[in-house]
Amino acid sequence: MSQSPSSSKVSEKHGFKTERLSIASGVSYEVSTLPNGVRIATAEMPHMASASLGLWSSVGSRHETASEHGVAHFVEHMLFKGTASRTATAIAREVEGVGGSLDAYTSEDHTCYYARGPADLFEPMADVLADMYQHPALKPADIDNERAVIKEEIAMVYDQPSQYLDDLLSAAAWGSGNPLGRSITGTVESLEKLEHTDLKSFFEKCYVGCQTIVTAAGNITHEQTLAAIAPRLDKMSAGRAMLVDKPERQAQADSLCVATRETEQTHFALAFHAFDRHDDKRFAQKLLSVLLGENMSSILFQKLREEEAVCYSIQTDVTTFEDAGLFHIYCALDPQHLNRALQVIATTLNGLRQQVQAESFVKEAKAYAIGQSQIALESTSSQMTWVGESIMAHGRLIDPADAQARLEAVNCEDICRVANELFDPGRLVMAAVGPEGIEPILVAWRDEFEKSNK
Repeated sequence: MSQSPSSSKVSEKHGFKTERLSIASGVSYEVSTLPNGVRIATAEMPHMASASLGLWSSVGSRHETASEHGVAHFVEHMLFKGTASRTATAIAREVEGVGGSLDAYTSEDHTCYYARGPADLFEPMADVLADMYQHPALKPADIDNERAVIKEEIAMVYDQPSQYLDDLLSAAAWGSGNPLGRSITGTVESLEKLEHTDLKSFFEKCYVGCQTIVTAAGNITHEQTLAAIAPRLDKMSAGRAMLVDKPERQAQADSLCVATRETEQTHFALAFHAFDRHDDKRFAQKLLSVLLGENMSSILFQKLREEEAVCYSIQTDVTTFEDAGLFHIYCALDPQHLNRALQVIATTLNGLRQQVQAESFVKEAKAYAIGQSQIALESTSSQMTWVGESIMAHGRLIDPADAQARLEAVNCEDICRVANELFDPGRLVMAAVGPEGIEPILVAWRDEFEKSNK
């Protein structure tokens, strides 16, 4: 499944430092840096009919102070409310009215605005996104209206246990003293405290050249992208990069967050403080997640759903940051099956710590992880995201084939060593949403899990 090695070349184009990366799959990656620090990266896919474009700010909710809780997400909403030359309706219609789509999201460490449409409409999409990104009107009346909209979004998340569980797990892992432990959307109370000056100040210090990345993928060349983007962003202030403090793990006594509700199911999550995005062990960690719960042939899916029939939903996932990470296990089930599910999970985790997995299972996990990556990267939106996330996280273009080769190099012993380090009771945090009585069950299980690992 591995591809032939890529070739890289650094040159000067139009006065911009440019790096080109060509790989055997036929996709060519190239990145140029403007004098103000804006990086423009492309994944040329000439066989496609569409193009995807993303504008990224390397600032998210973890860059907020306590008094700014929710401001990064609030600013994201406000960029769609109009500019000096466009109304909110015009922003939407200029992209959607010609067959494209437009959206955005805020994460802990970045915010992304993206559009996708026919390749011949790339420049109009670029014009809309660049205008939004640099010239939001931020009208006080619009701020008040959007405050009400975000409150509805918060209520929607709260009403969906599987989503609300994410906020509870973050609180359990990091605590309210660190931005990673607070919700990305903010709270009703924190939104009420945010004023026009707060949003304007946050926007002006965050949406600057050195923190901006532009990514394009599809039937669009690097030269065309430079021609469309550089004149629209080269006047941005370079600004200064925003720094964050490394998060500290919560003490175990505070590492359980439970929301009691009269729901039909108990939704619970177990997580272990994991490796950051630069740690070489992240590749074995990914394969461990695949083995444990990322597909129907995974260990927990087979045991809990197929053999025990105690749940419908069981899955694992990994979240990585610059300086931290979490390995998640999610499950939703009838409360009467909670004890049994926890017993199976504990036995499985301890087994992975003590016994090397069969080579055939690891081979299948590699095939799944690499195959899913290759399938995803057939789309322009996934290529656009891959380029943006690789530059955001690592400061450079990363050939997908190189990442796949790192997965191929992982062996059975590597996975066992990572499991032994990862599934330590001292790294454990938990969260749950469900009826009364689940908290004592989780506390008892945690105590037993700790005893079994001494």
